[in-house]
Amino acid sequence: SSRIVYTAPAKPKRPRARFRFPRRSLRTAVIVILMVIVLSAMWYVLRIPYFQVNIVEVHGAHRISIDVVQAAVRETLAGSKWLIVPRRNFFFVSGSKIADHLRSEFLQASDISVAKDFPHTVTVSLRERTLWGVYCVSAGDTASPCFYVDETGVAFQEFSTFQGWLLPVIYGSRMANIGSNTVDPAI
Repeated sequence: SSRIVYTAPAKPKRPRARFRFPRRSLRTAVIVILMVIVLSAMWYVLRIPYFQVNIVEVHGAHRISIDVVQAAVRETLAGSKWLIVPRRNFFFVSGSKIADHLRSEFLQASDISVAKDFPHTVTVSLRERTLWGVYCVSAGDTASPCFYVDETGVAFQEFSTFQGWLLPVIYGSRMANIGSNTVDPAI
């Protein structure tokens, strides 16, 4: 008939101790990896050559050398911001900062404007000062400094020797500051 076999009771199995990665550490590792991926992608996108300003157009320069203006613009675009963003990146180029730099560099220009043309061009438009006359400091000697003056009375360039009378000559007692009104516009 039937047989029943009795065996000794089996020892209960102990669950193996599995190594569990702490959730906080796992979350931190995922966040760090995502940040590295995002920063790497940003670094790559910011350095794409297509979005780097590499064409500088200059309009309106006659006496000022176009090559010198282009070199001054490229000087402002050299280097990096925050050690990661190249200054030549189209989206981070500041037309007003370039214009301010050019105004301080080229006092012979009365008006300078800078425009960005997508994706990699900067256009500089300038208007040169019109020579109206000469302002000389009357110090009693012939070696007193003289300055070229435009039609608004702004001194824009110094020179040391002056001969001839083709231009109006104004003698004054105070030293002229280049880039500022030296002669009253009413004169």
